[in-house]
Amino acid sequence: MRFLARLFAFAFALFAILFAAANPGDLTVELWPLPYVVTLPVYAAILGAAVFGFLAGALAVWPSLHRSQRLARREAKEIAALEEETARLRDPDAPPPKRSLFPRLLSGRKGP
Repeated sequence: MRFLARLFAFAFALFAILFAAANPGDLTVELWPLPYVVTLPVYAAILGAAVFGFLAGALAVWPSLHRSQRLARREAKEIAALEEETARLRDPDAPPPKRSLFPRLLSGRKGP
């Protein structure tokens, strides 16, 4: 997954460099309703709008991702407790079982 993210970032950076090289002209932008007029390169306006759109989308999605991760952590704890209870009920004299990897995978945590 990390490889795909880096590959996508590299491809986007390469695209941005090629786009900037191909569009060196100036663009005049009016910041309506403010009385300001800004002149900047075409690539800066387009890439700036793309970055702004990415950040706006990330902020829009963040609350639902946070909620999903919280739910996954809660369910992972519940799974671990149920696994321990099942093992205890099967053999009351046995030592407590090792925690499985499954709840950690659900919660996204790394390590023991």
